[in-house]
Amino acid sequence: MKDIRNLSKEEKIKIIREEGKIEKFDLRRSDLSGSDLNWSNLSGSDLSGSDLSGSDLNWSNLSWSNLSGSNLSWSSLSWSNLSWINLSGSNLSGSDLSESNLNGSNLSGSDLSEINLSWSDLNWSNLSGSNLSGSDLSWSYLNWSNLSGSDLSGSDLNGSDLSGSNLSGSDLSGVIITEKTIFSKIKIKKSQIDIILKQMFEVEDD
Repeated sequence: MKDIRNLSKEEKIKIIREEGKIEKFDLRRSDLSGSDLNWSNLSGSDLSGSDLSGSDLNWSNLSWSNLSGSNLSWSSLSWSNLSWINLSGSNLSGSDLSESNLNGSNLSGSDLSEINLSWSDLNWSNLSGSNLSGSDLSWSYLNWSNLSGSDLSGSDLNGSDLSGSNLSGSDLSGVIITEKTIFSKIKIKKSQIDIILKQMFEVEDD
């Protein structure tokens, strides 16, 4: 792994673009805020504790990379490969990850409020204890994902597939659920069932 932590922001970006296909980088606690890193290859790199807020990482490969405790607020990572990435304890509030591959990712304890995850693949991902309030999860794939203890209040689950997922103890108040939302074989507490039913059905008095 190539250590480029002591280089300037501009030098780091240049090396990432030139050597990303053959190198993995040590970028721990780096300031890359506001950077243009579209089409970058950071697969397997260590960016833990780094600041990437407001950066563009669309069409990038960050699979198997470590971004735990990083700041990615208001960044854009659409159409990117984020499979098996470690984003635990990170701040991704307001970011755009639409149509990205997050299969097997670790997002536990992260701030994902107001995030756009529409049409994303989150199968087998760990979202336990995360803040997903006000997020757009429409048409996303959340099969066998762990959402236990997460805050999903006010989130959009229209068309999303949560088959086999763990929603135990999650906050489902105000979620948008439609007949196109799939809840097959989910794990959930009894107290949460009424919330889901009220969202899905308009109940009339007998």
